[in-house]
Amino acid sequence: MNILAIGVFGCIGGMLRLVIENSLHGPQGLPVATVTINLSGSFLLGFFLVMAERKGYRDWIRQGIGVGLLGALTTFSNFTLDTLQLLRTHGGLAAAYVALSLGGGLICVWFGEGLASRVFARPLPSALPDAGGYAYDTGQ
Repeated sequence: MNILAIGVFGCIGGMLRLVIENSLHGPQGLPVATVTINLSGSFLLGFFLVMAERKGYRDWIRQGIGVGLLGALTTFSNFTLDTLQLLRTHGGLAAAYVALSLGGGLICVWFGEGLASRVFARPLPSALPDAGGYAYDTGQ
């Protein structure tokens, strides 16, 4: 059941990414869509993991949304390609993009966890369970 959920939700995440990529365009070829997708996806993953743990969601839902939907939506491969393209033309912007993506991603996942902790009102354990021992970003 888990692999089917990952496949179905992954298709949705991939299609959603394409729609967003085609809708957001930055000046001078800046990867506005990729950074927007990755930051919002980081927030959503942090929020979802806490919500799923607090609500007791089944493993297939956790994997379907965490690995499938959000994994297909937020891919590391797009981030690295955008970084390489920026390095070729705008070295300073490439460094800022990397800092924004990594630092912003950490902050967004932290805010997502914090918001979900408040919304679902149980104290957060010292460490979230790994929900099955799989990595969430499978975009490689």
